[in-house]
Amino acid sequence: MDTKELRRIGTRRQKAEREAAELAEQLRPLAVAALRDGMRPAEVVEITGWSAAQVRNIARTAGIGPARRGRAARKAEPITD
Repeated sequence: MDTKELRRIGTRRQKAEREAAELAEQLRPLAVAALRDGMRPAEVVEITGWSAAQVRNIARTAGIGPARRGRAARKAEPITD
């Protein structure tokens, strides 16, 4: 077994995961802004590569309520209790 190759590839993967996490942190506020400006969640999914559930969780964490079914894109309304 070539442990050098294992170590080299493993190190590259770990670096890529750190970079992906950093990019996600930069992308999250941009996705929230897009949703607030009326972009459909499906578009955010397509652009970011996140799942619909991930986009939904990001929106809810930012206080953006669910999109209305069957309606055109609109400015997001904050969640009120």
